[in-house]
Amino acid sequence: MNETIARTQMEYREFRELTCFSIFDIEKMLIHLADEGKIWMIHGMKDLTESEAILISHYLNEKRELQVYDC
Repeated sequence: MNETIARTQMEYREFRELTCFSIFDIEKMLIHLADEGKIWMIHGMKDLTESEAILISHYLNEKRELQVYDC
């Protein structure tokens, strides 16, 4: 796995734990990742909740043009 992807996934997992899996805080983080072009890096993670997967798919679709796949 690419180092950037692994780091982004690790940072996302740590953020979820620090916010006690608050869906409101997680949504803010997902918007931030989508705006940075990194939300695709956490799409498909095996430990996502169903609500996270729905939000990720939504923001990935909504901000697809911002995603940077060349890393």
